[in-house]
Formats: sequence, C-alpha cells, structure tokens
Amino acid sequence: MAEKIKSRWRSLPSWAKLALIIVLAGMLSLSAILPNLPPPVPQPETPPTGTASLLPSSSDNPAYYGISSSAKTDPSFATTEFTDWDYGAVQSDNGKYANDTESASNGGYASVAHRFTFNVSSYDVQNFTIHWNGYYSFSGTGALNRKDIMIKNQTSGAWIDIGDMSTSDSDFTYSISQEDTADFISSSGLIEFGVLLVGRAQTGFPPKSITIKVYSDMAELQISTGTPPAYSALQAGWNNFTAWTVDVGHTLAQVNMSLALDNVNWTVISLEYSNGTRAVLVWEQDTNEYIGQEGAVVESSCTFYIHCMEAGEWYHNYP
Repeated sequence: MAEKIKSRWRSLPSWAKLALIIVLAGMLSLSAILPNLPPPVPQPETPPTGTASLLPSSSDNPAYYGISSSAKTDPSFATTEFTDWDYGAVQSDNGKYANDTESASNGGYASVAHRFTFNVSSYDVQNFTIHWNGYYSFSGTGALNRKDIMIKNQTSGAWIDIGDMSTSDSDFTYSISQEDTADFISSSGLIEFGVLLVGRAQTGFPPKSITIKVYSDMAELQISTGTPPAYSALQAGWNNFTAWTVDVGHTLAQVNMSLALDNVNWTVISLEYSNGTRAVLVWEQDTNEYIGQEGAVVESSCTFYIHCMEAGEWYHNYP
C-alpha cells in the first residue's frame, strides 16, 4: 500500500503536488500534516554585545509593594503587584512616585517595602548595575530601625544591604562585577532588588504613634551583554525556533539559499505566522525539485519548523 501511495505521488505533476501541500497547510493543523512535529519552543536571539536597560513592567519585570505591622528584615514580603499608575511612575525619573504607607502606635512596628524583579533569561549577562531613585519619610514619636536598599543573592537566598535611602529625592546605583554576577541571577533568570523601611512607635501614655512612607520614582536594571550565538544548531529531525531579526523580510526561497550556503540537508521548511497561518516549502527528493510557497515572506513573529536529515549549523547569512 505504501509503495502504491509513493508511486502515485511521484506520478503527480508539480502543480498538483503544490496544490495539495497548500490545501493541507491551510486546512489542517501542523500536527496533523507532520505527526512528529514538536510543540513550538521560541528561542529569540540573544541581544548583541553591548548594554540594555530594563524597566519595571507587568508583562516582563513585575514590581511589588508590601506593608506590615511587624518588623521585617528584607523586602520579600512585598508581594502585591504595582498598579498601572505605579508602573508609569517608576519607568522614568519623572517626579511621580509609587508610594506606600504604614503606621504603628504604642510600641508597635511598621514596615514598608518595594521589590523589583527583572527577567534576564534571554540575555547573556556579563555584569549589571541597579539604579533606584526615591526617598522615605518618617513622622511621629519613635525610632527608625531600617532604611535599607537591598539586593538578593540568589545562590544563598540572602538579601544583602547595599545602601540607605535618604529623606530627600536621590539617586542610588550599585554595580555587580562579572565574577559575582551568577550569584545574583536565579535559575529562572531573575534579578531582584528592593527597598525596606522599618520603624517602631515609642511606648508611653498617652500612646505614641509613627507613620512611615516609601517613595519610588524610578527603578532600572542596566546590563552588559555578551556575544550572541552565531548560528542555529540544527539536529536531525524537527527543529523549531523564532525567526531571527536577519531573517525578517526574506522569502522561503531566500531561506533555502541561506541554508544551502551552510550545506544544511533539509526536507521541509514550515513557516508559522502569528495568526496561525502557515507556508510550506518541501524538497522532493525523487524529482530533485522544490514544491511549495517559495515567495512566502518571513515576519518578526514567525516560528520556523525545519526538518533536517542530519545535524548542521545555520548561520543565517543571505547571499
């Protein structure tokens, strides 16, 4: 039966083969067309050597605040995410402040913290510098216990005191050298720093009270990045990854030529767009011809699925 199917396929003219491929690509899921196709695992290219500036955002680099009536020792209790207004305030040094308040009386404690997390999982971080701008206020009768700027050592789990907030708007920066960088990046690629303010109200009669407040005007992570991978490592079988910037704007025919420069032995190239539509180019080994949508253009959100007969390296160079 299989030989009959192969014979029938070989006997079809090229236009008929192309029509069948396009129909299948439009009507069926990739898993139906290509049963062994793996699920997409986007692997964006690493940014080039240089610097990058990351700011708090709800999508990639969430920030949190916390208030407590107990004496805290680090900002980890800040687990309530910033509001949209707060994010707008801390994304630039604009005189707007994400601010939070706590009060205590008659010997009680008050703690306020802001915690900033930055996802650097897609960067080859060589070293980094944190930047925080803001201040604190303290009013009432009592003692100020902590006014710390802190960073988390992800290897030990400990928060390290690296500086103090002041009572007037001021900038603070702190750099981590290359040899220590790995200790401050978690296994999931997070770098965390924050600010912590703790006070205690004086005891007595009549009862004394305090109010403490943290103001954050800007939080930023500046990173120095290493050299990006020079090529996509292709294995025998199916490979999938997000299109590189250099691929965008090229057709599948040009992708084929780029693969040929590196002697990549491929049989199928499938391009999946963000709206779920697909373009397919197939190498017909029996007739030594290409069948498919050679004019399909790569877009920035595309995912490549490339089936190879053997392992190879694709350097994404175009003639």
